Amino acid sequence: MQNPIAKPNLPDSSARCAAIGDYPELKVALNKLGINTITLCASPQLPEPVCRHADMLCCHLGGEKILLEKTQTSAAKKFIEHGFTPEFVHNDIKKNYPHDVPLNAAVFGKNLIANTEVVSKEILEYACINNLRIIYVKQGYAKCSVCIVNENAVITDDISIKKACDSNSIDALFVEKGSIRLTGHDYGFIGGCSGLIDKNRLAFFGDIDRHTNSVKIKEFLKKYEVNPLSLREGELIDVGGILPLTVQK
Repeated sequence: MQNPIAKPNLPDSSARCAAIGDYPELKVALNKLGINTITLCASPQLPEPVCRHADMLCCHLGGEKILLEKTQTSAAKKFIEHGFTPEFVHNDIKKNYPHDVPLNAAVFGKNLIANTEVVSKEILEYACINNLRIIYVKQGYAKCSVCIVNENAVITDDISIKKACDSNSIDALFVEKGSIRLTGHDYGFIGGCSGLIDKNRLAFFGDIDRHTNSVKIKEFLKKYEVNPLSLREGELIDVGGILPLTVQK
């Protein structure tokens, strides 16, 4: 038996299921670790390569509650099979910003980091009802830009997020852009190549030593007793993140 993770993006033991984009190499890597995957299909509403990014198509709000982009009907069935109650976001997600980011919010523990002017009303309503601390940032791609370490620590490559975290007593390590590949773009994002797969294990899709700031990233993780795990050799690739969903009961 498996339990939905109570605090989104913060598994308290080994993850047994995760939501990912349609990246076969990532699926194989996670399956080898004993983690089942729910694959979100490429959305015709979004451009390549972000059309298959989990952080653009899905937002776990904690427990059984999942928000999905409207084309994710097949994934919705899988979520139901795993004990979730998925809902489709009211927004018609479209190609151009800010219509592409209604689900791109970093929800972790009792925190919500998002551009509240563009994120979906369902996420904001959930945050208000459940007394989450809403941290406003200018960056619309908030989840892409946040690598969650624990409820009070993150890694980010966005300076506005770094400043907002500092103001809210969240320890935020700021790292440089440019070490993560995103096809068709100058660079990818730190949150888009990573995700916690255990309380003390942070997975990266690529070799963390290939990041310009790898030394300080590993030092920061060590401070919080979190071990980095590289899921593949070679450069880090932005795949829209790894979203842990369940842990062993």
